[in-house]
Parts: sequence; structure tokens; C-alpha cells
Amino acid sequence: MRILLINPPCRTPSMIPLGLGYVASVLRKSGHDITLKDYNVEKKDFIQIGDDLDRAEYDVLGIGGLTTTYGFVKKVSDISKRLRPKAPVIAGNMVSTAYPELLLSN
Repeated sequence: MRILLINPPCRTPSMIPLGLGYVASVLRKSGHDITLKDYNVEKKDFIQIGDDLDRAEYDVLGIGGLTTTYGFVKKVSDISKRLRPKAPVIAGNMVSTAYPELLLSN
């Protein structure tokens, strides 16, 4: 399975978040094809991110971040659903655990 993992912009770039690295490693070891886009480092607007998602080959989109990244997660999820309606979007980290009802209802 082809999985696209996204790190949203949220702070000064230093290194990829450890949790996302663990997720990528476990998925790779399980035989999945992983692509990682780090938008905390790649400063792109939503048009450029939409172009990235349109060109990317993925069956599942994984995205997470801090609670403050909710707007980014929602917008990128909307873009992905428009481009690939059948590709599940999996949210993780604090953006999904702090307010799961809000995330799922929107």
C-alpha cells in the first residue's frame, strides 16, 4: 500500500517529529511504500500542497500535528478528499486526540 505521511507547519523546523518517524519506520517494515512530506520545512501554500497531492501516488493519507494545526489538517484533508475520494485520511497526534468529535464532524 502507498501511504503519504504529512508533517504540518507548526514551529521552527529542527527535525522530523519522532512519532511520525516511528510510524514511517513501522509501515516500511510492514512492506508499505511510504512518502513523507514535511511542510514544516517546505513552506508551501495550499495551491502548491494541492499540486503535491495531485502528483503524489498514495492510497492512504496520514496527517497529524498539534492542536494548533487543526486548520491545516482540515484544509489538506479536504484537498485530498477532492482529489482521491476513496483514499482514507488518518489523523493522529494531538490534533486528533484533543478534540476528536470536532475533527470527525468537520
